[in-house]
Amino acid sequence: MLRKFLPPSLSARGGAIATLLALSTASTVPLGSLSPASAAEPCRFYTQWINGRNMRLNNCPPISGVFQNQRWQVRFGLAGDGEFLYIGTDRSTGSSIQIISSEMRGTTDRPIYVFRNGDTSYTVTYRADDHNAIRLEVFNNRGRLINQLLTRSGY
Repeated sequence: MLRKFLPPSLSARGGAIATLLALSTASTVPLGSLSPASAAEPCRFYTQWINGRNMRLNNCPPISGVFQNQRWQVRFGLAGDGEFLYIGTDRSTGSSIQIISSEMRGTTDRPIYVFRNGDTSYTVTYRADDHNAIRLEVFNNRGRLINQLLTRSGY
C-alpha cells in the first residue's frame, strides 16, 4: 500500500522504506527510563525542637521583603513562631492594614499565605524559584477585588 504513494524511482525499494518506517515508529523508550518531574509537596507546618523549645516551622521556601507596584505596597515576612506578617499599603491614599497569620496553603513550588480581616482575605503567592515578585490578591464575599503582581523593592 505504501508503493502507491512513492515515486516510481523508489517503488522498487518501497519494501525497504516501509520496513524502515515501521522500525522507526515502533521504537519506544521504556517508561521506567523516563524520570517524572518531581511533584511539589503541599505546604504544611511541623514542629521541631530548636534551642530547648518546640518551634513551629513550615516546609515552604521562605520569602520576605517589600514588594510594590504603582498602586500597592506589601511588606511580608516571618513574624514569629509559624506566623507571618502582612502590611499592605494603598500608595494612592496612604491607608494600610497590618495582619499576622499562620494560614498557609499551596505547594512548595507555589506557596500561598492567607491573611484575614473580617470578610476580607489577602493572599500572597509567589514562585519558589523567583523571590523578586509576589502576587497580591484581595477577596471579599463578592469575589476578587485585587489581582496584582508586585516586584521586590527592598528587603
